[in-house]
Amino acid sequence: MNAAAIVILTVFNQGIWFGGQTGNIAIQWNKRASHQAALVDWKLMHDGATLAAGETQLAAEDKPANVSLRLPEVRAETRLIWSYAIHTPGTEKPIAENQVAIHLYPNNLLKSLPQRLSGTSLAVWDRADGLPAILSESKAPFTRVPNEASLHLSKLDMLIVGADQIADQPFAQSTMLHYVENGTAALVLRQTRLHTLAGYPVVQRQTSRIPTAKESTSAPPTSAAALSVSASGSNLVWREHEPLLQNLLTRPVPAGENEFAIRLPPDEPALEMVYWPRESPADEPVAIDALVVAKSLGRGKLLLCQVPLGSWKTDPIAQLFLSDAIDYLKAPVEPTLPPSRRSKALKVEIVPPRESHILNP
Repeated sequence: MNAAAIVILTVFNQGIWFGGQTGNIAIQWNKRASHQAALVDWKLMHDGATLAAGETQLAAEDKPANVSLRLPEVRAETRLIWSYAIHTPGTEKPIAENQVAIHLYPNNLLKSLPQRLSGTSLAVWDRADGLPAILSESKAPFTRVPNEASLHLSKLDMLIVGADQIADQPFAQSTMLHYVENGTAALVLRQTRLHTLAGYPVVQRQTSRIPTAKESTSAPPTSAAALSVSASGSNLVWREHEPLLQNLLTRPVPAGENEFAIRLPPDEPALEMVYWPRESPADEPVAIDALVVAKSLGRGKLLLCQVPLGSWKTDPIAQLFLSDAIDYLKAPVEPTLPPSRRSKALKVEIVPPRESHILNP
């Protein structure tokens, strides 16, 4: 029987954890299913070998049962399987069963930062317990600035602005943009309190679910809707072949979420990397709403990332994206072309579905 019709499974952090962490999974009855006391038998496996096993009581009332997994230390990215079966009293055959993919990462993802940032003047505009804490732990060289007023450095090769650090006030971004125009490479992480970011409007948009082939056959095969498929089933387009996105793609933005998009005007010389597809199939330039945008600005470059990230300390994908973004910022600046001057191959890309953490939905 379809497990999703019977129980709701919540895999915290989408099953992407550091080795040695405790991973948490919650399971509860679907409101549409009949509630009864049951037993959840589970196993944690790697290559067919059982690493741990247990059982958890699932109460008849609408209350989740929690499973805590003590995860092993790993030296490289490792894929585990957590399987479960739900039994009710007096039945031998489970009423629901499924498997969940779990991905573990080593705890030294940022160990190369001190060497890679050697000779680079990096400033981090963030609260002390945010990105600066994990950079200090990795012994990476940087200077913390608590606000824009403190952003007065004689040399600045790279700047990282933490989430929600920019105030929604006139000229609050002027110093940052001045540095970029004069050669600084800057990464600005998710800002939710602004009306404009780097001169572009910030608008709220919801990701929507792509209908399955059974649900809709009306979209023409060459339409933007048909060509923009993400792992989560949302309608966001990801430029899959951009090295910057390789690890971020592991956990794409799910459907049904309200996000803070950057609205690019028609034919803007900026590269949208994660974005909503255009609604009309015509070729004339239109405004584009994006969650990841890159552009050259004067002698520098600007990378805007509105994709939500997890905790720097506990989220492997956040650390991997940071590492990828530093590589992107260190690369030579190249002029950013408007959409009308790009090759046709760059305009729309098919993003094939990636593995869901639920293996048999």
